[in-house]
Amino acid sequence: MNEISLKEAASEIIPIEEEMSISNPSTVRLFDDLNDVPTAAWFEARNRTHPSNLYQLSDVVYDASIRVLMKDGRRLPESRNMTPPEAYDNLRLDPARIVKLDGSKRYVIATNMASTNYYHWMVQILPGIDWAARTNRGERLRLAANPMLNWQRESLQILGLQDIPILELDVGKQYAFRRAQFNDFVRGELTYAVSNAVVLALRRLAARVPNDGTKRPEAIYVARTDSQYRPLGNEAQLIAIMERLGVHTIVPGAHSVAEQVQHFRAARLVVAPHGAGLSNIAFCEPGTLIYELLPRHYPNACFDFLAQSSRLTYWCEMFGDGTAPADGVWHVDLERVARTVGSSISHIF
Repeated sequence: MNEISLKEAASEIIPIEEEMSISNPSTVRLFDDLNDVPTAAWFEARNRTHPSNLYQLSDVVYDASIRVLMKDGRRLPESRNMTPPEAYDNLRLDPARIVKLDGSKRYVIATNMASTNYYHWMVQILPGIDWAARTNRGERLRLAANPMLNWQRESLQILGLQDIPILELDVGKQYAFRRAQFNDFVRGELTYAVSNAVVLALRRLAARVPNDGTKRPEAIYVARTDSQYRPLGNEAQLIAIMERLGVHTIVPGAHSVAEQVQHFRAARLVVAPHGAGLSNIAFCEPGTLIYELLPRHYPNACFDFLAQSSRLTYWCEMFGDGTAPADGVWHVDLERVARTVGSSISHIF
């Protein structure tokens, strides 16, 4: 099957953010063990933002099983985001699975292969929905999305977007859209880039969450005790140390979206192992210190770039020997973390 680019397929391209220089880049500190790895360049501070667009499309088909668009029988490779290569290569139009949709509505593609994950929803899906609504020209918009989880519905409600109808996709179907909108957020184009547009959308959400009124600036540890992926083997000991240092532990999944906004908005120091809960740093005040604990076998820079986009101070330290499987157990050096956090608290508070 031939391929066609988004720009070639689009009937209109709506700019959201142009590339521009950053006058006051974030501070990024990589500890020595991270500077030694080949991927260290991924984490370096950037001095320019990345452009982003919305793409108006007509007469396209969306395969809900692997989240890929097709036009005139040709695949749009840029619509892939974590799609397995073999599944993409084998993608074909299947008349028996096609569902033809109402051409009077424009459907916003609001899903990808990982959109049930908090990070991917908050950074890759929700901003696109927000910008689609803000640039809407009186059209009848509808979301094409996964069946919504409660916290996803809450995020839409906070933004005031709860009344947009949702087409819940059946993964066994291919959907023929007369009119659809795709964007650079959902395809993961901005995961490893500085984007004002992503943070503006999330801060619009935060601005609609009332201030608690009782929260004082705090240091928080973002626990992963509710996750089975990349579990931190000595997290119980780390939590005990954090609490002795006066760092408040939160488990993001145990809180509503609004409560997470309130916790991170009040934070001046955020300590966290790599995980989706760090998506909430977009709600922090500029200048907040983010200290990410990263497993050596999973050197992912996505939260570095979210911190840079949010104009936060980002520190990162790597732990482990790099031999664990991608979602395997890892451990941090408790003394090293305690020293760094203790020193940070004495300077911040």
